[in-house]
Amino acid sequence: MPTAKILNKLVQFTGVTTDDWTSATMIKTVWRISLVSLCLLLINCRRDEKKIVHILYTGNLSGYLESCGCPEGRVGGMTLLNRAIKDSLARWRAAPLIIDAGDFTDPDAPSDSLRHRAMLTAFKLMNYQAINVTPRLLASELADLRWAADSLRLPIISANLIDSSSGQHPFPGWVKVRINQIQIGIIGLGSMASPIKIQWKQTPYKFTEPITALRSALAEIRPSCDLIIVLCDFTVRVSRSLGLEVPGIDLVISTRDLPPTTQPKQFGAAFVVGPSHKGKYITSLALQQIASNHWSCNFAERLIDDKITEDPEIRKLIDQYHKLKIEQTRLLPESK
Repeated sequence: MPTAKILNKLVQFTGVTTDDWTSATMIKTVWRISLVSLCLLLINCRRDEKKIVHILYTGNLSGYLESCGCPEGRVGGMTLLNRAIKDSLARWRAAPLIIDAGDFTDPDAPSDSLRHRAMLTAFKLMNYQAINVTPRLLASELADLRWAADSLRLPIISANLIDSSSGQHPFPGWVKVRINQIQIGIIGLGSMASPIKIQWKQTPYKFTEPITALRSALAEIRPSCDLIIVLCDFTVRVSRSLGLEVPGIDLVISTRDLPPTTQPKQFGAAFVVGPSHKGKYITSLALQQIASNHWSCNFAERLIDDKITEDPEIRKLIDQYHKLKIEQTRLLPESK
């Protein structure tokens, strides 16, 4: 570009004429041009930055407030899990999404309301952003879930659980969460048949056909979300078929028959994964957007053992649970 044109451009940008050019003016002008160039560079870098979200997920915790006596040793439990979550928070730049796919209650003690409420309180302290309702949870006290939703403000979700008489949903079907500039929609589903043999209670609630409920939920939230996650208790076959047959899903997390894998498998557009049963491992995913509506997925897990120190806040909660349990036992009438 000729020198005259360059000067004209600078005059238009700075608002000074060539007659006003002094060494001071030149310095100011150079600074202004440098600052504008830097801002443009930062904006372009921001545009090129890949969107990424870290997801910590659980499922099928089966009532394990404390460590189990597993072959691996004393592993799992909510006190160690919370400490492991905090360790992960320290490593990642942005806060993760923390969710539970369902089945957190003990299948052998569906009426242990104290334990259910202790686990729900732990979820709240650990900043869970979605907890899915499954048939196993329905077999326990639904009042505990209502208490958690109303008193603790926990996001309990189910898109296909209804009141049989009124047809109303006792909980929202989904929740939206925004993390690292990513709008995430999380949909909860439960299977129509119980996957385990449990003592069912008389209840006015039932699970409707899940695929119909899923399509309806997707129609509501897919347009406003960058990422869609489905939490469920489906078999491997059904979980994989969701990605192949239902467009618009990016990730399926099921509590059943899907042990964690180091290579998340993709079916259609959806990655399908499972949690660590009884909370033995902390399981996490890093989803990175590689194009519009296309994501890459990396899985990580870590054994939750005695190398991780207990979290004192959750430990205090569990101690309170034990005290209440003892008191509850004392109040029970003696058997004759």
